[in-house]
Amino acid sequence: MALPLDLPLSEIQGLREDVPQGYVTIEATSVTGFEGATKMEIEDRFSNILSGPVVKRQGRILFDFPLEQVERLPQELRTVDNVYLLIALESGIPFQSQSTEENIKFLVEGIEKYLWKKGTSSLETSFSPRLPNTFLSDAPATDPFNWDVKMKGFDLEVVVNIDVEQVYCTLSLNKVSLFKRNIEHFGPTTLRATICSSLLRYAEITLGDIVVDPMCGGGSIPLEGALGYSQGFHLGGEIHEKAIERTRLNLQASREAQKNNLGIDVCKWDVTQIPLRDNSVDVFVTDLPFGKRSGSRTNNAMLYPKVMLSMARVVRPTTGRAVLLTQDRTSIFKALKKINPYWKN
Repeated sequence: MALPLDLPLSEIQGLREDVPQGYVTIEATSVTGFEGATKMEIEDRFSNILSGPVVKRQGRILFDFPLEQVERLPQELRTVDNVYLLIALESGIPFQSQSTEENIKFLVEGIEKYLWKKGTSSLETSFSPRLPNTFLSDAPATDPFNWDVKMKGFDLEVVVNIDVEQVYCTLSLNKVSLFKRNIEHFGPTTLRATICSSLLRYAEITLGDIVVDPMCGGGSIPLEGALGYSQGFHLGGEIHEKAIERTRLNLQASREAQKNNLGIDVCKWDVTQIPLRDNSVDVFVTDLPFGKRSGSRTNNAMLYPKVMLSMARVVRPTTGRAVLLTQDRTSIFKALKKINPYWKN
């Protein structure tokens, strides 16, 4: 169940009927825990055209955006799983009955409040879908649709979120989740592209940085880095032959799709003895083994300190940094205590 949005409607104005039609309210969803990276990305990419604040909520970011530019959102945002256009938000819904049918009828009766015309204009701007003529008029307010329902091959996806405190309705701006990119050859622990992008966003990569994933698996992080954070050079390392082959195939597919070379390379190495010069790496970004599908928590307790000591030798002093993802909190906290002289938490 989603938490109530609790939007500051005095600042988030795209849902209000008394504001200019040039802006709509957008909901961008992200993996829980990475909302900060998504907020940073939206503010960095669109600071000159945003109207009002970028509001962070659990698993989602909300903001007002120019109607005529909404097609940019699915194309340019890299930390976002899905992008939706809000057309209705109702709080404090007085559900009176235990009957599902009666409650649904109660919701449908309020459909004339929804900003259908504004929403469909945005979709036409984004994708130019050939929507039924009745949809483009005010008919949805009076006629419960008469649309054909299709689970696949649909023209329009309407998403309604309902809980005990609120109902809000959105139109999807992307037909396929945006994390489905980059990787064609998957391994047992392949990281989704939007999480990779969030980790790289937290790394604050600058022009000329050497960015290393010392345990790259199938190459998810270096590939996302080369495609979305090309101001740095991205290097991946791995010890398993099968993983290196997957990385090579994914890299080849990306180069063919992009039709140009990418700032990326991959090496075979032992992460506990990284074969790079001292003080030569600007940023480490990696997905550590959680000890579930890969390795074990017992192994992690021994592996994590060795990995972090190996990284400490080759990272640049003072400016060097590392962004590490793990679910094994016990092992990472114990490792940080052991290598405290070399890394600041």
